[in-house]
Amino acid sequence: MQMQPPTEVIPGFDTFFAAYLTSCAKLYNAFLPWSLAIMVLAFPFELARGNEPRRLMMFLAKLFILALLTAQCWELINSAGLIVDQFVKTTGLVRSETLAQTYKDRVAATLGQPEIKDKSVFGLMMSGKLLDSACYATLLGVAYCSVFVITLITYVQKVTLAFCWSVTPVLFALIAIEPWAHIGMKHVNRIIAVCCWPIGFCLAATFTDSLLNMAIKQRLLASGSTINTLSVALENLVIISAIGVWDVISTIGAPVFIHHFLVGESGAGRLVPEAINKAGGIIKV
Repeated sequence: MQMQPPTEVIPGFDTFFAAYLTSCAKLYNAFLPWSLAIMVLAFPFELARGNEPRRLMMFLAKLFILALLTAQCWELINSAGLIVDQFVKTTGLVRSETLAQTYKDRVAATLGQPEIKDKSVFGLMMSGKLLDSACYATLLGVAYCSVFVITLITYVQKVTLAFCWSVTPVLFALIAIEPWAHIGMKHVNRIIAVCCWPIGFCLAATFTDSLLNMAIKQRLLASGSTINTLSVALENLVIISAIGVWDVISTIGAPVFIHHFLVGESGAGRLVPEAINKAGGIIKV
């Protein structure tokens, strides 16, 4: 059964990474005969554990399920990604890209001025809310940075999932052999963890949102939307900048946390921080 390279992962992904996806498909097809050989090899291992009819029937059922999962793996990965995205959208989880608008909404509720929600940076400035306009502009920049980081990590996610798919014939087949079953199950957990990266983004954004809400409630960011002294204004901007920096850093670290939580190691999630560090080193040079 020859498989074609997976497409329509994210807009433009199949265009920019066409050669990579084709290579993954070739690797998948090359591993299919090895998958069959491993499943055949699994019979002596299973017979050595006992030849009860019930055990053998369960073993045959396991082989059938493994073969089915191997054949439908890419469809299942895509479906898992869609389920996670839909879960994030429908459950109302906090997202980094909405941080700036969240700030305006909270300030509007705190001051009892709902019109603030629809004002731009320039509109807030013209209405005399200089501090709020500066904070909003800062958070707007942070939101764009977060969108860039999330987009980068999303591409890393899709590249990782394509590679995970390409080696599934061998690693899934290992589940049939008891001494090596943990290797295959670890691969299953790895795929699930990579699919759950967007949930990690939301968890990071939720913590940032909590910091932002706490700061507003304590009137560290907005005190009647009036700047009393230059030192107060600078203090507020430092606080909002620190929260923004935390948002970007926590977004980068979200995949690492998810992998540690579900798999017990950083896995592919560590590639993003490493890539950003290397890019920073190149820029300095």
